[in-house]
Amino acid sequence: MSDKMIKTDYLIIFFSFVLCVFHTFTFFQAYYSFIVTLATFLVILLLHLYKSGWRIKISSKIGRRLLFLYTGIFLVVFIGVALKGNPIISALGAYLPLAMWPTLYVIVAPILKGKLKKRYVLAFFCFFAVSVIATLSVVIVDNGAARELAGAASDEVRNEYYKAGVGGYGFVYGSVFLVYTLLLYGHRQHNRTMKVLLLLLTILTCVMIVFASYTTALLLMLIVLLLSLYARTNSRKATVIFAFLIAAIVLLINPILNGIYEIAQNMDLYWISKRIGQLINAETSGNVEGLTRVQLYMRSMNSFLENPIFGAGEVGGHSMFFDTLGNYGLFGLILLVSICTWLGVMMKETKKREGLAYILVIALLVVNTIDQIVFIPLMLFVVPLIMQHKETNDENRNHNALLQK
Repeated sequence: MSDKMIKTDYLIIFFSFVLCVFHTFTFFQAYYSFIVTLATFLVILLLHLYKSGWRIKISSKIGRRLLFLYTGIFLVVFIGVALKGNPIISALGAYLPLAMWPTLYVIVAPILKGKLKKRYVLAFFCFFAVSVIATLSVVIVDNGAARELAGAASDEVRNEYYKAGVGGYGFVYGSVFLVYTLLLYGHRQHNRTMKVLLLLLTILTCVMIVFASYTTALLLMLIVLLLSLYARTNSRKATVIFAFLIAAIVLLINPILNGIYEIAQNMDLYWISKRIGQLINAETSGNVEGLTRVQLYMRSMNSFLENPIFGAGEVGGHSMFFDTLGNYGLFGLILLVSICTWLGVMMKETKKREGLAYILVIALLVVNTIDQIVFIPLMLFVVPLIMQHKETNDENRNHNALLQK
């Protein structure tokens, strides 16, 4: 392997890490810039093209899936700008991350191997740990802090939280899947000290998610904890046990919700107790139409039904799936299918059961909106990069063959 390729690889790895930290380290939230992000991404892309002799390869299966994702993104950006008058900068800012981070994964995953990958991952976990501790130190006394960053806070209050390193909506939901990743990554480690440190970070992250007071994130975290136990074994017996456990949870959903409600009440977690109380009432009465979130979903679906081709544009703002249909109609459906297809690719990049977490991401697309700045880099770059076990594409196999020679 030539010195030119090695140096270029190191530059790609360095800039990808810088961009990743810029997006996910909570103390940098106040300094986010679309222009800086785009410029750094273009630098990485140019370095990759320079290394590959200015040739673009899309012959591999993962390349074709990426091209399909680009197509879905292009369609909604074009429809939004050309037919609905959306500003092009805001349209690109909303959808560029969906194209950028999968592209970075395809570029970085093949060259990030062995000890270099371990150092990369551990360096990220160090930044992540600081963000978790900073967020936890605030939300443990101010449960509404992380929720206010989702949009309720004024600019002045938001800046104060940013200065304290408080992570908001995207960071909390991304942390749910990092709990899953931490548990699986820690399970693979042979160093006992490293196992303990990763377990400690996992516990701190779970506590942070609880006090951040996002009810869906809390419920998702409980599912992720169960799934991580199932993912670590390949035995059929474990599959049967897991199936019975899921059935038991479904049958005992009311007592479980009541238990969470009581705990939230005792811990003065206002938002969680309020939302869980609403779920209990809906489950008991059998009437889900009274839930505000369901009404918001219906608003988006009504927009889709009003104009199935292009979408009417009146959306509830609480579901990426329903909102995309309401905004862009069938063209939005193409985007959603392309995203789910890409998540399917990421599922195959991992060991058998570990990829099941991506099904939860698809479910999250239905019940929640997705944060572009923090959640997407965590879910479409960091998590698959850590969990990836398989060769990502033909270039990766050729790269390893050159190393062996």
